[in-house]
Amino acid sequence: MSRRDERAVSDVIGFVLVFGLVATTVAIISVSGLGTLQDSRNAEQINNAERAFDVLADNMADVHQEGAPHRATEISLEKAQLNTATVVRMNVTAKNTTSGSWETIRNVQAQPIVWTATRGRETQIAYSFGAVVRSQRDGGVVLNRPPLVLEDDRMFLTIVKTQTNSPKSLSGTTIRVRASEARSAGQIRDDELSHYGQLRINVTTPRADIWQQYLERKEVVTSCAIDEETGTSRVSCALDVPEELYVSVSGITVALEK
Repeated sequence: MSRRDERAVSDVIGFVLVFGLVATTVAIISVSGLGTLQDSRNAEQINNAERAFDVLADNMADVHQEGAPHRATEISLEKAQLNTATVVRMNVTAKNTTSGSWETIRNVQAQPIVWTATRGRETQIAYSFGAVVRSQRDGGVVLNRPPLVLEDDRMFLTIVKTQTNSPKSLSGTTIRVRASEARSAGQIRDDELSHYGQLRINVTTPRADIWQQYLERKEVVTSCAIDEETGTSRVSCALDVPEELYVSVSGITVALEK
């Protein structure tokens, strides 16, 4: 082989090596770059949903606290869905010191408003019992606190009951969540509290662990544990009996409109 032929072969080999290195570099950057971009988009989507639910919570408070007849909130559902078909429960019970039995003070069944990302379905944001809760694979957090005042001398428990006449699951567009005032009920128990030795707040929900973390931080809560004997997630928290107790249920009818 002549020197000219050897030089030509060397040029071809060099070109192949350089081309392979460039192609590999571009492929690595493309894969990692697209993954980072997608993560950024997902994070922004969740942030937008949290902001929308913050507005939703304010509008709901206008209804159950300020007496507004109705409010509407728009939520974008690009690559997400909104669901009002699930059921959660909260009840307040008290132990009668004479009979030793537990008596129900309030038992409320509600339909939360739940936002779920359609990709991965690892993140949910829910408006439930007046609170906004975000749940993920590795845990969750209460973004907006429920209207529960838990103090040593008095307790004001406002249970927000969201309900819908037509449960729906919608996605892929901007949805208007219309909230209207429904029948509410109040109950004062301070004249009968001497008959009770302990109170319990029980919450049955797929997000029971988040409610447990929130409630057990309250000083008046003596114990808080998850009970899954019935096959559902249920957190039960024991509280000392206060001097004054007021329990109310604020009903809100929810409708999803395109």
